[in-house]
Amino acid sequence: KPYRNAGELQRGSFTLFCHAPWGPGSEISPHHLLRVRPGVPAQFEEELLRAIHGIAPEWRANITPLSRARRELLRMGWRDHGFILLQGLCLFCINYVFIYHATVQLTSGLVAVVFSCMVILNMFGSALFLGVPLSWTVGLGALVGMAGMVGVFLPELEALDLTDANFRALLLCFAGTCSASLGNILSAQLHRRRLPVLSCNAWGMVYGALTLYLAALILGQDIRLDYSASYLLSLAYLALFGSVVAFWAYLTLIGRIGADRASYTTLLFPLVALLISTVVEGYQWTLVAFAGLCLVLAGNWLVMRRGSD
Repeated sequence: KPYRNAGELQRGSFTLFCHAPWGPGSEISPHHLLRVRPGVPAQFEEELLRAIHGIAPEWRANITPLSRARRELLRMGWRDHGFILLQGLCLFCINYVFIYHATVQLTSGLVAVVFSCMVILNMFGSALFLGVPLSWTVGLGALVGMAGMVGVFLPELEALDLTDANFRALLLCFAGTCSASLGNILSAQLHRRRLPVLSCNAWGMVYGALTLYLAALILGQDIRLDYSASYLLSLAYLALFGSVVAFWAYLTLIGRIGADRASYTTLLFPLVALLISTVVEGYQWTLVAFAGLCLVLAGNWLVMRRGSD
């Protein structure tokens, strides 16, 4: 029992480290798109991430007593780097580009509703690619949570006009969700290969950033940085807390409880953003939105209960 309680405490801690940075981050990200091209913020974030993660040359590793152990962690085979490359493209490149382009056209609430489909995608993806048995409690909890997301963001869904531009944005958002889901499955595979999460994240972000820069150069896009204090501070927040800390916690959580259950956090961090908006911006909760919140929390209980292991 003490071991089980300790495990639940660790899960709760990793989940908290996901929600706390990603909640405010979902409010910050759309403001970046008003100043630079979609996809460019991801390049800047991942460049900063690479510096924070510190993929260091050999001479820098030698200054620490644990240099040999550190070099062993970073010394991966070509097969390992192949998986990390695919993870970086899916999770830190294609996902960002598609979601950022969709956010230009759609509200953040609509993007959150579409992104909540990742729980179902991860559940079937884990069964198909990793041989993880399907869990009816996880599936039921995901459906209950998705119904709750519809209730929370019902006004935005009712206001959606299915023009060609909006429809294309919805397709982009779903494609980004599928890409992120595949990145989750690859992360679970990397965990099975017992590769360190931080090293995999650092290399994956390098591959993702280099691909974004290469694509921008080929397409002739203007790569520029807004030097205003608000932009730089929000960029630093998204890089340090929204990516280094949050992705470390989230991908560690995938290794601990599986990609299907860990992805339920994607339904929770938009609610954290709404709670912040309630205090800061005076967001008014309706009865339907509150009922949706209750459904999301009920779905979380179903997904995270012990019987769903």
